[in-house]
Amino acid sequence: MASFNRVYNPSLMLMGGSFGFRSPNYASSREHQLFQSSVSESVRVLGVFNTPQVLPFYSSAQQAQRQLTDWTRTGKLLQLRRGVYAFPPQNHVDGPQRFVVANHMVRPSYISLQSALSYYDLIPEHVAAITSVTTARPQTLTNDFGRFIYRHVKTDFYYGFRLWAV
Repeated sequence: MASFNRVYNPSLMLMGGSFGFRSPNYASSREHQLFQSSVSESVRVLGVFNTPQVLPFYSSAQQAQRQLTDWTRTGKLLQLRRGVYAFPPQNHVDGPQRFVVANHMVRPSYISLQSALSYYDLIPEHVAAITSVTTARPQTLTNDFGRFIYRHVKTDFYYGFRLWAV
């Protein structure tokens, strides 16, 4: 178990061998089971990942990028934007949460404005788009998970949020 934690950071593990990642060679089947269980748990929770999280499973960055491109072309993955991928809803139990998708597509950002008010039932209206604030440039992105609006705030005003465990 100790060698498992030293070699592989569980927060970086995504999918295991089901889509073709090469699994590391383990000395025992118990370590392999631990790897598979932590991989499937992180996929079930998040469902969204970026290219650097996949690199430890491949010998080169080109090989990893080629595999991601192939999976996107065949429909096993959705490309949300350059370097950010998600599993399609039919391959994922509930699909990634829209708030998680919003936070991964533009960094740094956090859910705010109408989306936050609607989430806490402070406004009676239905909010169709997820609205976030960011220190990056303002933009509107649309993909299979919905419409995401990012509003710019100065870095002096980028505070007052807390991280929530998903």
